[in-house]
Amino acid sequence: MLNISLFIFTVFLGLYAMLDPVSHTVMFMSIAKNFNPAAQRRIAKKACIFVFVFVSLFILSGELIFKLFDTTLSAFQIGGGIIIFYTGFGMLKNTEHFQKEELENSNTGDLNEDVAYSPLGTPLIAGPGVITAAMNFTGMDKSFDIINILIVILVLGILCLVNYICFVSCHNITKKLGFGTIRAVSKIMGIIIIAIATQMVITGIKNAFNLG
Repeated sequence: MLNISLFIFTVFLGLYAMLDPVSHTVMFMSIAKNFNPAAQRRIAKKACIFVFVFVSLFILSGELIFKLFDTTLSAFQIGGGIIIFYTGFGMLKNTEHFQKEELENSNTGDLNEDVAYSPLGTPLIAGPGVITAAMNFTGMDKSFDIINILIVILVLGILCLVNYICFVSCHNITKKLGFGTIRAVSKIMGIIIIAIATQMVITGIKNAFNLG
């Protein structure tokens, strides 16, 4: 029982660091700030469910998914980094120019809510770090331990729920801070996201070519 308790604690801390609700809530606010509260809740729900299902697939299937699509974690890092870079650049460029028509479309158009899946769901929340950590915790490279897998999936579900609660509370945070502050935060997060994206691409290239 002590070993299982220690394992649960270790998994929780490890995945919490990767699925950090605080930093991801700031990212969510930056990406979904143009949507009305109802749309924000839908995006939050879609994103968290997607993250849970997406990461769980890697927990259950491990490297089989990469082999099935004939790709690697390095390719995921490079491709994900490019997507994140584009998102961060857009946040820097457009945060101070909100057209009324665009806001109305973002509030009512279901297609625009696809930001819940990309870039929010992946690679911002469920990035290579989360996938790698989850796969390592299950011990897929050594043996198929169903108990470990169930524990990791359970902890993942709990943390996705925590993220969802934080996301749906962002409207109150927005009202308290004001859109001026949110726009400033968006610019800062845009720079940070670009830095994260650049590092992901660098890491992916290093791993792909064994540059060390």
